[in-house]
Amino acid sequence: MLARSAFLALPRGAGRGYWRHSGGLYPGDYLKPVGQALAAEHGDGLLRMTEAVWLPIVRAKAIAMMMEEIKVDLAALNIEHEVFFSERSLIDNRK
Repeated sequence: MLARSAFLALPRGAGRGYWRHSGGLYPGDYLKPVGQALAAEHGDGLLRMTEAVWLPIVRAKAIAMMMEEIKVDLAALNIEHEVFFSERSLIDNRK
């Protein structure tokens, strides 16, 4: 759900805004920087790829950027963690 929501946050051409989407996905503006970062790295290329190709690319970027935001928030609250781990690694390591 996060990756598909971030994909919809990709800017659709210069100054043309973003796709609107309905229920079942994250609608937050906090995903716009993810879309902008993806566009900066890949241009319009992701928009021409099939979901099977863009999904892992977008997922990795979205997770990495959201983790950085979480770490910033925790630091602002003076909460320190030495180890972070993603539930995704449980799925990936099960293969």
